[in-house]
Amino acid sequence: MQTTRQRILAVLRERETASVVDLAEALDVTPMAVRHHLHVLLAEALVVPVHVERCGRPGRPRQLYALTPVAQGQFPDGSSTLSDLLLAELRASLQAEAWESLVARLAARLIPAEAVSGKGAPVEARFQQAARYLQSLGIGFHWYAELPGGWALRTECATAAEGEPSPWTCDLHRAMLVRLLDVPSERLTWTGTARGGCLYRLAPEG
Repeated sequence: MQTTRQRILAVLRERETASVVDLAEALDVTPMAVRHHLHVLLAEALVVPVHVERCGRPGRPRQLYALTPVAQGQFPDGSSTLSDLLLAELRASLQAEAWESLVARLAARLIPAEAVSGKGAPVEARFQQAARYLQSLGIGFHWYAELPGGWALRTECATAAEGEPSPWTCDLHRAMLVRLLDVPSERLTWTGTARGGCLYRLAPEG
């Protein structure tokens, strides 16, 4: 038998988005119970608030929720494997400059302008903002200070299978970090993989 949280995920998979009231009606539970379970699912990065729907009448607008990529990965349909194969083939076929341009465009589509940190923000504030946004996509992000003045960065995807991440994954994560942190591409270099994560070094500014 499915748990209430599993049923919430199943409804969101079917409908793509739903409000607390929608979920309560679909599951025949109280809105308070739905909010409790959503709080847990949000903390586990399985659901994400997407936008507020105004109903055209006075009162509180309805917050809609959707599945994150982490949750979507719990419903395998073969598309993830196909995407992996296509991106791996593209990476192998394209010239380096064309591939970098492609992943930069993908990063721009994944990351809206409002998620991008400004250059004037302190670097650790940028890291924190990037971590929050990446978590909503099911991507972990960690950073460690290095001497003299650089930073070691690591990304990891909770949906990845055991083993090392694919090269295209590390390329895409790098492009996403360049955009989220609003830093020149040449400052951020890929340094390898470890424990299923992609490793980078952010060089000191200047």
